[in-house]
Amino acid sequence: MDVDQVISIPGASSLHITFDPACHTESGCDPLRFYEQSGRVGELRNISGQGESIWTPFDVQGDTVHSYFHSDGSVVYWGYKFDVTPVSGTKAMIESPDISLWLLQKIAALDDLSNEFEVLMSPRVLQTIFILSLSSSSLAHKQACIEIIRKLLRGQQHSTIDNIIKMFVEEAGVIYTEHKKNSHPLLQSLILLIANCKDTYKIKLTDEWLIGFSELLSDMRGLCDKDESLDYFLFENFKTKLTKSMTTVYESEHPYKRKTLQTMIKAPLASFIAIDFDEHSKLDPRDEILFTYDSEFTKRCVLSSGSLSQAQGVGWDTTTTGPDISITNGGLTVTRTNSNGWGCALWTESYSSSQIKINFHIDNDGGSEYLYIGIANTADLPTLNSCINSDLGKDLWTWKKNGDIHKRGSNSNHKSYKTGDTISILIDMNLKEIAFIKDDMEVHKFSGISNEVKPIICFGGSGQIVTILSVEKSGANAPIEKRKLKIPGDCIFCSFPVNIGATKSHHWQANPSVASSDVENKVITKLLAEKSIHCTSEMLSTGKNYIEISVNSTGKLALGFSLNDCIKNKELENFNTTLYESTGTIVFHREETKCEEFTLGDVIGCYYDFEKLVVKFYKNGKEVYSGITEKLEGENTLGFCAVLYEEKQSLAINEDIKFPIEEDLVKVDDPIACGAWGYKFTATVEFKGRSKEMIEAVTALCSPELKAEWQNDYLPKFTNYFKNGAVEQLVMYLDEYVSKVADKNIMKLTNEDINPTPEELIYYPDLEKVPLDDIRELYSILMLFNNEISKDMNLINLHIDSYDTMTELQRVFMGSRNYIFFATKISTFKELLSKTNSDSRPEITVDRPKAMRHRFRKDVDVLGQFSIYGQIFRAMNNRNNNEFRNSERIFRVTYRGEAAIDAGGPYNEIISNICDELQSTFLHLLIPTPNNSHNMGENRDCWIVNSSATTKNDMDLFFFLGKIMGAAIRTQNNLNLSLPPLFWKRLLLDSVNIKDLRSIDVCLVQILEILRNPEANKITPETFSQSYDEKFTAKDSSGKEVELKENGKNIPVSYENAREYSELVEKFRLNENQGAYDMIRKGMSAVIPMDYLNLLSWRQVQTLVCGAPDINIDILAENTTYEDCSINDSHIKLFWEVMREMNTKEKSLYLKFVWGRSRLPAGRDFRKMKIARYHAPGSVNNYLPVSHTCFFTIDLPQYTTKDAMKSKLLYAITHCTAIDLDGTASAGWEEND
Repeated sequence: MDVDQVISIPGASSLHITFDPACHTESGCDPLRFYEQSGRVGELRNISGQGESIWTPFDVQGDTVHSYFHSDGSVVYWGYKFDVTPVSGTKAMIESPDISLWLLQKIAALDDLSNEFEVLMSPRVLQTIFILSLSSSSLAHKQACIEIIRKLLRGQQHSTIDNIIKMFVEEAGVIYTEHKKNSHPLLQSLILLIANCKDTYKIKLTDEWLIGFSELLSDMRGLCDKDESLDYFLFENFKTKLTKSMTTVYESEHPYKRKTLQTMIKAPLASFIAIDFDEHSKLDPRDEILFTYDSEFTKRCVLSSGSLSQAQGVGWDTTTTGPDISITNGGLTVTRTNSNGWGCALWTESYSSSQIKINFHIDNDGGSEYLYIGIANTADLPTLNSCINSDLGKDLWTWKKNGDIHKRGSNSNHKSYKTGDTISILIDMNLKEIAFIKDDMEVHKFSGISNEVKPIICFGGSGQIVTILSVEKSGANAPIEKRKLKIPGDCIFCSFPVNIGATKSHHWQANPSVASSDVENKVITKLLAEKSIHCTSEMLSTGKNYIEISVNSTGKLALGFSLNDCIKNKELENFNTTLYESTGTIVFHREETKCEEFTLGDVIGCYYDFEKLVVKFYKNGKEVYSGITEKLEGENTLGFCAVLYEEKQSLAINEDIKFPIEEDLVKVDDPIACGAWGYKFTATVEFKGRSKEMIEAVTALCSPELKAEWQNDYLPKFTNYFKNGAVEQLVMYLDEYVSKVADKNIMKLTNEDINPTPEELIYYPDLEKVPLDDIRELYSILMLFNNEISKDMNLINLHIDSYDTMTELQRVFMGSRNYIFFATKISTFKELLSKTNSDSRPEITVDRPKAMRHRFRKDVDVLGQFSIYGQIFRAMNNRNNNEFRNSERIFRVTYRGEAAIDAGGPYNEIISNICDELQSTFLHLLIPTPNNSHNMGENRDCWIVNSSATTKNDMDLFFFLGKIMGAAIRTQNNLNLSLPPLFWKRLLLDSVNIKDLRSIDVCLVQILEILRNPEANKITPETFSQSYDEKFTAKDSSGKEVELKENGKNIPVSYENAREYSELVEKFRLNENQGAYDMIRKGMSAVIPMDYLNLLSWRQVQTLVCGAPDINIDILAENTTYEDCSINDSHIKLFWEVMREMNTKEKSLYLKFVWGRSRLPAGRDFRKMKIARYHAPGSVNNYLPVSHTCFFTIDLPQYTTKDAMKSKLLYAITHCTAIDLDGTASAGWEEND
């Protein structure tokens, strides 16, 4: 019996260990040892025997101690029991909350917190923990606090709790903005808390990234656990059928009367309402359409980032280009014809407000890395023969072809682009941000860009061509017939027609050389001492217009409006200028009038009515001046402006303005039709989030037929596909399909692409039963998940130490990774491999005769001294990890006493040698599966980790095995190892169950299944004791007996506790020698980015390490005997003809069918296969072959045609792998069955 334990109490300066007086173990044979470090390193105590003089207390420095108990099982005494008490000085206890947090985490994890622990769920305690999370500078403390609060929030209601959750949502937004390129442990903890609480505490999420990630978390949970979250995920795809049900058409009269009417658009629980205007929509220049959240016009609707519409007439400026630049295709295509130096092209427009998205297609990158796309500060544009990178000394934000992201003075590497790619830049001037986008995924985002920017492109190669695919601008500013709006919320009011001036949002026009401004250009602060003129960016030409400005400083200044051309030229002494000076002077039509003065703290309103030609000024909401003006001439436009006279004077445009009561600036009332056509739009409600309530809200909008289709057909059918494995098989099929077909993007397959033949589906027995239409529907469901995970995978922390330490987010990710397409996962992994490659290749010497002598003597190389594996281990293991990262070979080998020169051949041979040694008794790291010993079941050719290989030296050898596996992935020099699925699943931290145990020990599982349900096997309490005489012990894979529970040797297995015994045996056998797997993972992580290997499924990692098993049919034919038939019979000739035409996968399946193995043993000397004649009672072409895996025998009907031979063999090996008959088949296999 061997028991390892780790006792850790974070924050303790030392641990005090005391023993129970009853402690008693066999002296010298059953010791309890304590160690400083894992792996049984640094022994502190070695105790065995009886008496308090032996079991004396002692102290361990630090907060962790490792214990190990060994018993040889020869005698049974009381055993041991010890208590561990954390010790810490008063100062440390005050300074560090580690112990308190550790204790709280333990308590919060309890299912029942009633009685003495109920106080921990009170708002006061939760607020205290919350304050600690905010005030602590320790990331670990913050994370622990969030985890504790998450576990303590169990539906209790209080305003304090609501505020805590609200502040956590805000903190998550801040962290996301700063760390969106990488995972952040604090962000993951916050997302888990928010996702768990959002339904219970009715949290309305508004940030699209948080909505998206909480949906992804729910979807991963559904795919992992197959619980109600899977229903929510499937409904997301079903919703695409419901577009008509969620779309309503709204329109005005045609033509319309200028009288304001209001319409409410409401869909309970909707997240967004998407508005798409008809191309015939046309408004009177004086009018607009207004969307608000209330009927009083005070709460304007916020537009989401999806509110972009196609823009026309913009592109590259043909009048200003750099050297060797040509612009064609109406300004959409730019070409660099020569690589002599640098050449740039500028955009036709600059931007200081709204959102703009430009989509580019890289027609030809010219094979050069020197291609930059981005924006530059309009006020300080680079010359057109410059290289627009971080070294230029200009304010610019650009993306280089090789993935470098540049801004002034700094750069970092991200995703690259190349010929054929579609990339985008999204400029948000309201937030002062630019995002670079590839394949609809954000590559990087810069904040704090200049107040006015212009797109720019720069070439350093020749033959480089880039074309603009489309330009989209903020929908709110687009002509009404081109608008597409996306409004957050489930209830909005549409008011039409309204005064166009009331819909404008005003911003100061940026001029960084004169004044600084905030991010949204609402506040300006003067930088210079001399007089300066400032204007808003919106031009005024019609309607009633009003702005409110807060005065944030003292001193002389003036507010008002003037012609835009005059403001631009700084000429305000004109007839159309109207100014309200802080001295109380009104300048109107060059005449002055006195009214009230204003100063710091006052709010000034400026009003201009183009229809009635009225000018007004307000001070703190009260009218102080009114005048009649004259109509503007020609196409002149006005702008609001300010004149500042002193340094550091500041003005702020009020966002929430209160219109003057006597002026109804929104409504219009003219009963006569204006002649304009009016509006027509579709409103489509979009539901985000995952919940039962959301499904009910959506289906309430549907027809009874669609609702019944969801409940009675779609949901049960597609749920079953996920549960029975058909969807995982579809992912495997699609991955294989795109690997064989050139130029196929798995994310862009069509229905024509997804058209598997019966011959292709024969390898996927669960998928084979799915109708083609459902396969295509499943692809669309998988696409939904893969698009989600592609966007947010970078936010998931893939660093996992063990299965037990996974966070909930990591657990559901690992459980859903089999639904991620291989192409999505492998690209990032390969890119990291490439970036971490090494040129190092040390030279080592191997003494093969020495290894052969010891192996011939049947020695076991326990310490890794004389085997080839051991020699390489000792030569390489202590070298720098970087020396294992060569992409071709990790060492150059010299054979002692041999003349071979390693140009690759000797290295390959050495790798083959060590695989052979690992799968032999020469080394004891691996042992054959019990199925091998019993000659039953699957994986008889496989080897598993030796459960008895637990010494420190064993762990070092396992660590080196991990390095060799990592090197196999890097070099693609596969290891010829036969390891069962259980090995790979445990290595990849996948969940394992009784099926995995069956795959290595079918005899044990048969017994466990009987014990789990004896009644079903007709065993009664009376007959049980006659049939079973077992104790609570079990044998591990190596045959060593261990106790399953304390004093298990003395606890008999009874009818009543048989199920418990069965479950304990299963758990023990599925988790034996976890330390070996940990060390293999640790070794692999020294060579490859193990975190990213966690993306892959166990099957994919098995293929990367071991390759696909290939079977030499000639060797198999040489080792075949025949019974009641001969090699010259016609059906035997057909058999070998079909076998030679089989692909690698089919040959492996055949061997598994006939022998329970996936590979042939090494060499040519192995048990011979027998082909026996099968005497079919009817037409031979209707019968399947029968295998006897225990005897490596196949009973083969005398098929008369090659097609019959092929079809029956393929069906048998893909559908009948569990058949192991010792009799004869009793029925035929009809073609029409």
